[in-house]
Amino acid sequence: MPNFTTQILTFASALYNDLINLAQCTSLSLLPTLFPESATADDKRRPTTAGFKIRESIQALVAALSQCHPHYIRCIKPNDKKAANTFVHDRVLHQVKYLGLLENVKVRRAGYAYRQLYDKFFYRYAIINEQTWPPEKFAGRFKEGAQVIMQSLNLAPDPKKPPYAMGATKIFIRAPETVRFSKL
Repeated sequence: MPNFTTQILTFASALYNDLINLAQCTSLSLLPTLFPESATADDKRRPTTAGFKIRESIQALVAALSQCHPHYIRCIKPNDKKAANTFVHDRVLHQVKYLGLLENVKVRRAGYAYRQLYDKFFYRYAIINEQTWPPEKFAGRFKEGAQVIMQSLNLAPDPKKPPYAMGATKIFIRAPETVRFSKL
């Protein structure tokens, strides 16, 4: 037997126009803030559901994030006692190794801003190339598949600064914008 709270949550996601108008006209200050959408009497469309609002919000968030160029700051604790002017070399070295900062600095100095394991890269972008889709064609040969995907982009090769490099386990891409071809 459903309880009262379940029934309210079931019907709260789709309020009809007359209920929205009622919530807007009340003297209580809480109700109009809970239901900010306005409804007209001649509007016969179904009200927006909570799922639709969430999907719309997520799409706006993804659009805003794709416009950004994120930068990360790594914080390293110099000691466990939170004491000023105390630097424990082993503690800092452990954090630097754990975070992969040395590798990150080497890659950044080489100019490759984006790096990804071959299998993850392949499964994410295999659909953009007819030769790599379906992914079962390259089962277990992710490095070769990633190479085919990158060659299909016809990036202008520059012998001094190639747009990407193939490592032992990862692909390195110089400009993150090159990876944004996922919008294709």
